[in-house]
Amino acid sequence: RIVCSLVLSYLDNPAETLTEFVRVLKPGGRIVFSSMMPDVDPSRAYMNALRKLEGDRSVELPEGLTRSTLIEGIRSLINSGAFLLKMAEEMQFTFFSKEELRQLAERSGLSRIEIFPAYGNPPQAYISVGYKA
Repeated sequence: RIVCSLVLSYLDNPAETLTEFVRVLKPGGRIVFSSMMPDVDPSRAYMNALRKLEGDRSVELPEGLTRSTLIEGIRSLINSGAFLLKMAEEMQFTFFSKEELRQLAERSGLSRIEIFPAYGNPPQAYISVGYKA
């Protein structure tokens, strides 16, 4: 099995990387990879979490984190989401459509390809699963 989460979008040649994954995979092996959807608002999930943390003092915090530290971290992630959009405009980051992910998977030699919307409502990403014949 190979898992590649939110990586292909940052690569100059994602098809080459996926093809190499397939090459080293045993027959019958599975690859799971994900990508943010085109026109996604990557800050939406973080904004929802931020509102909840700021508005509901009963929200349990992860061990070792203070509310202010967590809020500061979420704000930083929101800014990072905006940076992804800038990178996409500069052709340094690719948001793949469902069809583009399917084509990448097929060209790499995967079969039985399934692609699912994921990460929130509305979905923010696609999770793709393919098998080596």
